[in-house]
Amino acid sequence: MARKTSRRPGRPLGESTAQREALLDAAAWAFAEAGRDGVTLKQVADRARVSAPLASYYFGGKSGLFETVLAERLEPRFNALLESLRTPSGSPAATLSTFIQQFGAIAARNPWMPDLIRREPAHLARLTGLMLPLIASGQASGEIRSD
Repeated sequence: MARKTSRRPGRPLGESTAQREALLDAAAWAFAEAGRDGVTLKQVADRARVSAPLASYYFGGKSGLFETVLAERLEPRFNALLESLRTPSGSPAATLSTFIQQFGAIAARNPWMPDLIRREPAHLARLTGLMLPLIASGQASGEIRSD
């Protein structure tokens, strides 16, 4: 008779990353819709169609999942957007126009992103910290209306 191998409960089979990626995708949407405090780990796991213990296995809990969503899903896209504001495209209006086009393209591929940025004060502050001086400079030069 063949001997069955046992595995720990909640531990994923093999080294597949599909479940981890599904959890990150589900969490990005859930955190964008309800915020960090408005979502439970079980809700994210249900949305990803995995068990809550599996989510804990990968991320150590909701805080770890949230931090991973920020680090792996939001930050790379967000930093690319910020770079478009740091690298002038000529005038302030042209730089803002480039930013808006890039933001729209990234948001079209990642519809959860604008809401997650809006819910994250630190990210929102970084964004406005770069945008407001550009707007003020454009207004001062008459390129952007002040009303």
